[in-house]
Amino acid sequence: YGQVATDGAGHFEVTQTLALDDKKTSQQVSFHANVTDVSGNLVSGGTSVIVHQSEVYVGARSDSYVGRAGEEQLIEIVVLDWDSNPVPDQNISVKFVERRWYSVQAQDKQGTLRWETSVKEIPISTANVTTGEDGKAIASFVPPVGGVYKAIVTVRDTKGHAHQSSAYMWVSSGEYIAWRQTNDRTFNLILDKDSYSPGDTAEILIAQPFENDVYALITYERGHVYKQEVLLLNGNSNTYKLPITEDMAPISYVTVTVISGAEGSGSPDFKIGMAGIEVDTSHQVLDVKVTPDRESAGPGDEVTYTIETQDYSGKPVSADVSLAVVDKAALALAPANSARMLDAFYPKQALSVRTALGLVSNADDFNAQYRESIPDGGRGGGGGGENSLGIITARQNFKDTAWFEARIVTDENGRAQVDVTLPENLTTWQADVRAVTPDRRVGQTAQNQLSTRPLFSELQTPRFFINGDQATVGATIHNNTDKDLTVNVSLEVKGLTLLSPADQIVDVASGGQSYVKWETAVPSGVTRVDLTASAVSGAYRDSSKPALGTLSEQGIPVYNYIATETVGTSGMLQDANSSTEAIQLPQTIDFTDAQLSIEVSPSLAASMQSGLTFLEDYPYLCIEQTVSRFLPNVITSRALKDAGIQSFALQSRLDVQVRTALQRIYAKQHYDGGWNWWDGENSDPNTTAYVVYGLIEAKDAGYEVSDKALTQGIQFLLNNVPDLKRNDPIWKYNRTAFMLYVLARADRLRASHVNFIYEHRTSLSLYGKAYLAQAIYALDAQDERVNSLLSDLETGAVLSASGAHWEESSTDYWNWNTDTRTTAIVLNAFTQLEPDSPITVNAVRWLMAHRESGHWQTTQETAWSLIALTNWMRAANEYNTDYAYAIGLNGEMLTEGSATKDNLTETVNLKVELENLLKESANYLVFTRGAGTGNLYYSAYLSAELPVESIQPLDQGVSLSRQYYTLDNSRTPITEIQRGELVRVRLTVVLPAAVHYLVVDDPLPAGLEAIDSTILTDTAVPSSYTVQDYNERGWGWWYFPHIELRDEKVVLSADYLPAGTYVYTYLARASTAGMFKVIPPTASEFYFPDVGGRGAGSMFEVKP
Repeated sequence: YGQVATDGAGHFEVTQTLALDDKKTSQQVSFHANVTDVSGNLVSGGTSVIVHQSEVYVGARSDSYVGRAGEEQLIEIVVLDWDSNPVPDQNISVKFVERRWYSVQAQDKQGTLRWETSVKEIPISTANVTTGEDGKAIASFVPPVGGVYKAIVTVRDTKGHAHQSSAYMWVSSGEYIAWRQTNDRTFNLILDKDSYSPGDTAEILIAQPFENDVYALITYERGHVYKQEVLLLNGNSNTYKLPITEDMAPISYVTVTVISGAEGSGSPDFKIGMAGIEVDTSHQVLDVKVTPDRESAGPGDEVTYTIETQDYSGKPVSADVSLAVVDKAALALAPANSARMLDAFYPKQALSVRTALGLVSNADDFNAQYRESIPDGGRGGGGGGENSLGIITARQNFKDTAWFEARIVTDENGRAQVDVTLPENLTTWQADVRAVTPDRRVGQTAQNQLSTRPLFSELQTPRFFINGDQATVGATIHNNTDKDLTVNVSLEVKGLTLLSPADQIVDVASGGQSYVKWETAVPSGVTRVDLTASAVSGAYRDSSKPALGTLSEQGIPVYNYIATETVGTSGMLQDANSSTEAIQLPQTIDFTDAQLSIEVSPSLAASMQSGLTFLEDYPYLCIEQTVSRFLPNVITSRALKDAGIQSFALQSRLDVQVRTALQRIYAKQHYDGGWNWWDGENSDPNTTAYVVYGLIEAKDAGYEVSDKALTQGIQFLLNNVPDLKRNDPIWKYNRTAFMLYVLARADRLRASHVNFIYEHRTSLSLYGKAYLAQAIYALDAQDERVNSLLSDLETGAVLSASGAHWEESSTDYWNWNTDTRTTAIVLNAFTQLEPDSPITVNAVRWLMAHRESGHWQTTQETAWSLIALTNWMRAANEYNTDYAYAIGLNGEMLTEGSATKDNLTETVNLKVELENLLKESANYLVFTRGAGTGNLYYSAYLSAELPVESIQPLDQGVSLSRQYYTLDNSRTPITEIQRGELVRVRLTVVLPAAVHYLVVDDPLPAGLEAIDSTILTDTAVPSSYTVQDYNERGWGWWYFPHIELRDEKVVLSADYLPAGTYVYTYLARASTAGMFKVIPPTASEFYFPDVGGRGAGSMFEVKP
């Protein structure tokens, strides 16, 4: 339609001429609009209209669907205009016809007799009627014989356009009626109404096809049989009357089973008819009202909400009530995720009753399935504090949910009051109230309330920054008063360099908005940006931080446009001794900064903290990572408790992690009881086994775990234990061994499960043998097969100066395995089955020496290493520590101290900056441990920051490239775009060989925002943007089943990609003007990070 401007009330009227052309029926036409405010913020909305085939619509229905021959049958008619207003004085023509069925039996190709039917419409009579003031009219006719009748109702508008409707009725008589014959065992039950109220009586026409008198079993049922009756039916159009009671809501079923003896057709026969009786649920509805004590409130005001509950008759009743006060802008992002309470408590239910006869068949085909999915709700909301800016307090306590309380009870007068202190959002708050009584009467309502100020400012910023960016930030100044204002606007910044005057003056019209902007630059070394905009005009004043800058950790995040190269070393001192590590700064690399990080721990419990933190902070949330976040923590916490060592900080943090992870695990469980790597895929036995293992460990640690989720997960494993064959691949044997190990932990393993796999153990990898040994041990600790497997493992160890480890003959990609993970799993088996083996302490040394920045390369390596080391710590009783230690660098003491049981879980962390390190020669770091008991664990890591400009693209099995295009030109890459425009981002991934569990990160420039089509208010793509060429969307994007659109990047994940070239294209909107750095795209195999790649960094400009 083009670009237009709204009026002062925010409205614009669209006029469009629409036509039906050659279409015979009314059509629906959709309109979409992208609305941009003065600051450039964009939201989208849409609506649809009907192009009507006529100026008027006619509707018709039978007064009763069931009638009797020779008795007048009434047809109710209504005529409405487009706005559902009644149309008086409208002429209507009505034609009545009988629909007479003709049924004959003929042999099909197999020689089986089957019914062939046809229908003929026989005119009976006509009528012309005129609507009254209410737009209604009545037409009638007298059916001469029994059968099916149809009333055809036609109206014409002032232009001669016709609209037609029809109504049916079924008429009984004392004579035989030729109902339509079917080739199955069914016949029609005809209800006289569409729905009923308690106290009504349903008249049900039994249109059974037998000519002779027959017996009928009539039942009223739902879930079980409520009533049954046997009647002799004389004729084939009997009417049965069923009283409707309140307990039949919302739907019940009537079933009529008719049995004919052999006298009619020479053999006994039966037919079944079923019908659902819909019963009005208005008696189960509560009338719920919520009223705030004022129409409009200010930020931080206390509002009293009065809640009232009444039954259907208006009588006050006491009810259990929930109240949620939610920002309406948040609710506009997506459709409601919960059904109406009435539909949840009174859904259309399945029949769930089986009627069967020994003659032929049963009534299963009639059991219609009605299912409703009612997602759980939860408590929401965020927090914030206050900050003084001179005489103005900055608004920064922003929440999506201002209040949620699930346990409010209205009194005997049906009233309750709740005081809610509103956050500092300036928005429309929606109070959502839902109520239920002990006898299952339900109701809900919603009420809006505006929170605003006469004058307020609204900051507009990117969602993040990158060091070196130059960005335009702004503030929208809103004047809600009835007069024009001259406003003094100022911006206070922390973490940004202002390139424009902080103070500005702007004129804002009454009821209008003005946009103020500042040019800024992001200096190096900044990690967070804090902004506060203030607006003052006389007595009117406001100050606010950006909503994005008040989230966790406060401020807007700043990412580094650097690549960090890290080298390190780790070690372990078991007795009085010293260890010297030489550290040489790189001579050939132009790095911008470097730092030496040193960590000394008196026990594995302390040394493992950085590994636990690595898992907690890992940036992806696949199901495996969800479990890995808490699983090692649970085992470590339990071990410390068993030793009488309480870490309150670890425990409180762990409690939150476990609760959060468990809720996500429950939500992502599939209907078959399993899970997959990412949600939305088919269940995977490997992931499911890992989840079940995590649930078992959490339950053993004392956490409340859903028995249903755990039981269903275990059953999935039992149902999917592979039936191994001799020539199955190694990965399948390994996966089976892991599943058997988990089933053993669940006490559900059977001896027969392990026999075949043990006999073919040469098909197992080393870590598979470790799993199998533990599984067999759980069945019988004296089983000699355990010793045989442990002997194989001990023989397979690789000994070196740094300890003992295990190397597999081939990589098991499908089961996330690496040699480090194998070493951890084998160590765990020895700590459980043969803890005194000398191989264990050497494996501990090797694992501790092969950490990188306090953790191992992947989440699986880290999780299993932490599990194994914790179990070794417990088996070795590494709790009686008592020795002195010292750390020196280049002949100078950095620190010294004592390790005791009191500080067993405490880690000493030191940082040495670049200026304190020798540049031209090696730096010597000396760790000294005195005499006494216990082990000293140390690590040192040198991190050098390299500017991205100096880093070239890297291809280690994955080649990446990224280009930006305009919507109308997909061939010429761009490096700049106008603010507000859409950008097509094309990411190309080239794989010379297949990869497993690949994750691709495509960082965004801070001036772009990826468009999320699942959000209702996100940018609507112009209708002119059509994908003429299939490859415009890219090729192979369907291989990535999980895609995340984050603030700072787009993440693609795939569990398997064959060799080839993959192109993924997505849209982004230029939201903030400026010159922005773009971090290179990266890719790596999730569990095999040596395979990966890095693209090129770049600059991208968004013009104002």
